[in-house]
Amino acid sequence: MTHSKNTREELLHKVEDALYIYFRMISMSTYPWKGMELTQLEMQMLVRLDKLEHSSVTELAKMTEVTKGGVSLFISKLAKKGLVSKTRDTANASRVILSLSEEGQAVVEEFRQFHLAPNRFFMDYLQSLDDREFEVVGTFTERLTEWLCMFRDSLPESPKNAKYCRQKHSKNVPKTEILKEE
Repeated sequence: MTHSKNTREELLHKVEDALYIYFRMISMSTYPWKGMELTQLEMQMLVRLDKLEHSSVTELAKMTEVTKGGVSLFISKLAKKGLVSKTRDTANASRVILSLSEEGQAVVEEFRQFHLAPNRFFMDYLQSLDDREFEVVGTFTERLTEWLCMFRDSLPESPKNAKYCRQKHSKNVPKTEILKEE
């Protein structure tokens, strides 16, 4: 029994250490690109914009959980860096369509390649798990995500639309209902 308790405590310490390393990496990291430093949020905007293709500030705000004003600010900075293009929607003059410039596409592609090797290694590991192990990892991931969302929502500087995080990971709320509320 003592061995089991020690093993459990050791595992808890390992999880705590992993979370600490993860948070440190996120809080400190920037992505260098041709003499400029892009922040994590700027990279997130570029990657999400690449997935959405020709989208608006509103659509990008919903996807990134950043206010429309915050997205506008980031997009303006990224446009000045030559990574994002803004054009008026011909069908709706009040709507601005956002898209990656060629340079922005190059940044996203390099960023994906940079992260591909570690992600592939981890995904290969997950694929090697048997069904029971995979279910345990899945349950742990769900609980960790719920905890991180609750923690983030409790911060004073938490974004107004952070409720998406909490609701998105609630088993009682269908994803389509969450998107309608925002």
